[in-house]
Amino acid sequence: MDSTDFRKYAHQLADRIADYYDDIEKYPVKSQVKPGEIYAKLPNSAPEEAEDFNAIMHDFEKIILPGISH
Repeated sequence: MDSTDFRKYAHQLADRIADYYDDIEKYPVKSQVKPGEIYAKLPNSAPEEAEDFNAIMHDFEKIILPGISH
């Protein structure tokens, strides 16, 4: 990843965090997953090749975010 891509993805991530705080009342206060559910959905090891930023964000939205508690 070069510095141009890093800046682009960092800005996208900062925007996603800001959107989260702007819309925080739309999210449940408690985690919506059972203990161990997120762990079970994650791969056993890191990928051999770099993953696309959008794929990482998709996994965050679908796997990690439902487990967040406020």
